[in-house]
Amino acid sequence: MRLVEHITDKLHRVRALGAVTVLLWAVACGAAATATPPAATAVPGPANVSQATPTAMPQTTPISAPPVVNPGKMTLMVNTSNTELFDATFGGTVGKEYHKAFHGFLITWELKDGIMVTVPGIASKWELSNDGKTTTVTIRKGVKFHDGTEVTAEDVLWSFRQLIGPQARDYCKSSVCVGRSTIMDRIEQTGPDQVSVIHKVPSFEFPNYISENAGGAQAGVVMPKRPTLGDQASAAAYERNPVGAGPIKLVKHVPLELMAFERFNDHYYQLKNGFPTDKRLSFSLLDLRVVPEEATRVASLRAGEADIARVSLATRKQVEAGGGRLVFSPEAVAFESLMRGCWKPQFPCHDKRVRQALSYATNRELMRDTLYGGPAVMQVKGWWVVTPSTIGYTPELDPWPFDPAKARQLLAEAGYPGGQGFGKLIINVYEDTLIPSLPESAQLAADLWKRELGLDV
Repeated sequence: MRLVEHITDKLHRVRALGAVTVLLWAVACGAAATATPPAATAVPGPANVSQATPTAMPQTTPISAPPVVNPGKMTLMVNTSNTELFDATFGGTVGKEYHKAFHGFLITWELKDGIMVTVPGIASKWELSNDGKTTTVTIRKGVKFHDGTEVTAEDVLWSFRQLIGPQARDYCKSSVCVGRSTIMDRIEQTGPDQVSVIHKVPSFEFPNYISENAGGAQAGVVMPKRPTLGDQASAAAYERNPVGAGPIKLVKHVPLELMAFERFNDHYYQLKNGFPTDKRLSFSLLDLRVVPEEATRVASLRAGEADIARVSLATRKQVEAGGGRLVFSPEAVAFESLMRGCWKPQFPCHDKRVRQALSYATNRELMRDTLYGGPAVMQVKGWWVVTPSTIGYTPELDPWPFDPAKARQLLAEAGYPGGQGFGKLIINVYEDTLIPSLPESAQLAADLWKRELGLDV
């Protein structure tokens, strides 16, 4: 929920965008096992930035032999594939189902003792300057694009400039691009195999933005260089025959219907190239099919026409009755409320104790268990996008427990005992096909705040 656009000191409005407030809770989906490593927010590479120490490959347990490749096809059905673009410059949001597997990334991930760590990818190392303004990547030799050509520093230079160069804000559509380009000084090739990205201000977090672990994961992809930057005609030509360096390559594209891929055997991240694991597909073909209707996706699963499909909890029984199972990805989803106007002293939420009282009076476990499938689906852990599957997570970030007595005490200390003098709190909520049970979540929050705090909600 997004709290609060205040009309008077007696009237507060709440606009719901989630189920509960970002000040109140965040959850990590996925107590169940998943075959896909969790996507986690990465941290910049060197631990000691003052020494500009290059990153090193973590020591993981090597796989003794390459994976056995099944000659068959995997069919994945989704409700949308977003813009269906392979160059995110002009499209903003791209489909993660294909984008992260199609492209090779300068910085990628490995699992070490069951924990995701950030490691070199197409960049054999990256270094940060003492002032935090410059990140320099060294390009690994021998990395191939899907067309067989070798990835060069010139390709990396062009990709950086296209996606986040200082001029990119004039034509790009993604928020990452706009934000990065605004603080960008220049991007230069500083050696035969090196590219340096120089910001106007310290940017110690920049390696996160070029990592495969990043949420959008757009700034760190490497595309073959094109003659010009920001040119929509050349971008359209690229989309007709896109080339990347990831583990899958495109063989057919029917817009709004099908993307057909095949295994890229020469993907660089494999044992013979000195890597501890092999990230190539263990099957030969992948079909990504766009099927907007959930009922059709479920029927396709049950009929064996799809291997994996995106479904909701509403169809869980149908999927399981047909012999399938739901897998919950251990990634973060935040149900957030942003209190509008709380910087103004005339509003109750200006007092931190009021916001804390609302938090302690929110029973997150009850909301999870009654509306979102229980602990097998969701953990009430972490804060915002920092969850147990995130690098740097600590239990100290977990939300406060449900404690009505403490909530009432805090509200009374703030000058609103039993809700007296607080005014009306209105929750505005809408239905969302991607986030189920928003109205029910808002109603449950309202009932809790009425019962435990005496508020007029």
